[in-house]
Amino acid sequence: GLIYNKIAKAHGSKACSFLKVHSEEDAHHFNEGLSRIEEFSESENRFFRECLTQAAYLYSLILERARR
Repeated sequence: GLIYNKIAKAHGSKACSFLKVHSEEDAHHFNEGLSRIEEFSESENRFFRECLTQAAYLYSLILERARR
């Protein structure tokens, strides 16, 4: 992917192996995940959204710290 290529060029492929695995080799997991989400009940959907919101916030904090 585009992000992997930019990071690999700037920092070497060893620095971004995690990105390669999770953005290129595991791409089918995204579609599998969407199929499962569509099967959620309303309460499961609310819980999922809450977890996703928390995960996105925590990930943004990780990125902010890495930027410093």
